[in-house]
Amino acid sequence: MNRSLFRLFATQRLFATATATCLGLTACAVSDDGDEDLIEAEVKITPPGSDHPGQLVVQLPDELRSAPPGSASSFSVRVGTQWLTFGTPLTLPIGTAWLEGFGSGIEIWASATIASDQTTTVQLGGFRFTAPTELVPGINGFPHVINTNQGLGVAGVGTDYLTKASPRFAGTYRFTWGLHDGVDVPLAANQMKVVNLGDFSGRRAIRIVAAPVRELPECTSAPYQLSANNTSSRQAALLPGQTVLVGEAAWKRDPSINYFLSTPGTNHGRQFSISMPAQVGQVTEYRLGRLDIDDVAVDTPAGVRPVRGSYGIFPLTIVNGQEVVGGQISNCSTHTGVDVLPGRYRIHVTYWTVESGSKSTIIDVDVPPGG
Repeated sequence: MNRSLFRLFATQRLFATATATCLGLTACAVSDDGDEDLIEAEVKITPPGSDHPGQLVVQLPDELRSAPPGSASSFSVRVGTQWLTFGTPLTLPIGTAWLEGFGSGIEIWASATIASDQTTTVQLGGFRFTAPTELVPGINGFPHVINTNQGLGVAGVGTDYLTKASPRFAGTYRFTWGLHDGVDVPLAANQMKVVNLGDFSGRRAIRIVAAPVRELPECTSAPYQLSANNTSSRQAALLPGQTVLVGEAAWKRDPSINYFLSTPGTNHGRQFSISMPAQVGQVTEYRLGRLDIDDVAVDTPAGVRPVRGSYGIFPLTIVNGQEVVGGQISNCSTHTGVDVLPGRYRIHVTYWTVESGSKSTIIDVDVPPGG
């Protein structure tokens, strides 16, 4: 029904006689001999319109709504430039609204359909994380997730992920703590799910244990580094005896993926080759030993004196019954040490003397695994 109002006003006034004399096109004289007929008309229109936006409400999971303040990690949501308050409606245009979630170390996305004159509720879920100390941020990265529902939003779990609950949009998340890892975990609206980040029942895993004793300083200040096919890599400084656990997702099993480990002092391109186990749920452990090479004890007429020199480390292997010297894996100054995989090594030490200048000493040694 047309709600416009049309009003027509007409007023007639009668005059006795009106004589109008118009000269040309621009002049008109009116004489009033008595009465004159005159009609006045007005049309007023009020155009129709409408404005019926929708509303969006984002709710925390029930468990967190009733939890004490500070029990959940920081998480906030905005649509465009408008920030939401949990539980409070936000008026929005109809259509698809993209929700952007921010928190401690995270940025993730979700979408919601906004309908005219309706309220759309987005119900968050949440995670609680447990993790062993074997997850080392530098090697594993802070375990991060991908909201696979939208295919968007790589997100760290936040630095406080072990002490506080982590609100999230409902969806499927991929958790990773390795170079070729990724275990999918679904999260329903209003669900609080506990995820053990150290669970390798659906993964293969490598456990690396740093040498437990380091009597001398490291050869260099470089960190431990784990790489895959010498491309993607992660690194961290490991304390004596510290353990790091690195996973590989079952669905990412690829025989062409080779893992390499370098320790402080090993040369680039001469890393130790290590392998993932064949079966899901298995862990292959590598306990590193230590080669500490002190200054050379040089015998002189005045007695034994320490002399600073340099040394190279060469792995020794048996091939067809013969001992074969491998490529040099380090070149360091004496009075330092290098963490190495258990095995047999040749140490080539060079030092300077007054007697004849440069001299060298070769020592073969077996390095056992760390305790």
